[in-house]
Amino acid sequence: MTKGNIYRVIDLARMFAVHPNTIRLYEKLSYISKAQRSKNGYREFTELHVLQLQICRKIFGYPFTKRAIRKTGDALLHAIAKQDWRMSHRRYEGYIAAIKNEIQLAEQAGKILLDWSNTSNSQDDNPEEKRYNRKEVAEIFGVTVEAVRNWERNGLVHANHCESTKVTYYSEKMLDRFHVIYMLRQAGYSISAIHRSMSSFDHKEGKNVVVSLHQPEQDELLSVGDRWLYELRKLENEGIQIPNIINQLITWSKENSQPLLKK
Repeated sequence: MTKGNIYRVIDLARMFAVHPNTIRLYEKLSYISKAQRSKNGYREFTELHVLQLQICRKIFGYPFTKRAIRKTGDALLHAIAKQDWRMSHRRYEGYIAAIKNEIQLAEQAGKILLDWSNTSNSQDDNPEEKRYNRKEVAEIFGVTVEAVRNWERNGLVHANHCESTKVTYYSEKMLDRFHVIYMLRQAGYSISAIHRSMSSFDHKEGKNVVVSLHQPEQDELLSVGDRWLYELRKLENEGIQIPNIINQLITWSKENSQPLLKK
């Protein structure tokens, strides 16, 4: 692989089917290495940038990207833009781990929905079951404590309050509810739509539940989980191709004696 062609912003935009400003933004955010400038001031991109952009699109070219995945993806791209290959491989492991964790949450939410569709919602909380405070719930789902409070304020979940310790906590059963709410938020449903859904569940039992997101039946809610899981697995499949591109970048860098480009 040699230095080869020189590309303009418009060339890369056409190559990856994005707006030219997207290429400029990636450079500004240090997702790709800084381009050299021609005598007349135009950016000159190389095969190095083409490979870096391939990784950018594998990370940012898909929906259902939550904060934890985006954060680890940012860190990976910054390492690649610096051409720090050892760090790139480490950051890649963190990126894939974040996706796998999200898949695990999606699978858990799907199991809970199946249970909801086949059992009554009238079961009382078990006083001996594990309790969770707001911080613990936030850590489980990778959201902020304020997001947990917001779901509570909007009536999506119900907290218990211990009078003796003045501590707010959630039951194991309520944690199941958090799984479903989290899944629906990731799938793009509004707080008000999820509130209608939860309210419908609270007033009906098992197979008679009609979820009021957009008036779909229970099997349609299950399909939301399937769609979320499908998109995550698609993101994972794209992600496992990244190490090969990193190796191509390493080869290109060696063959072209490419110095680290300062940001």
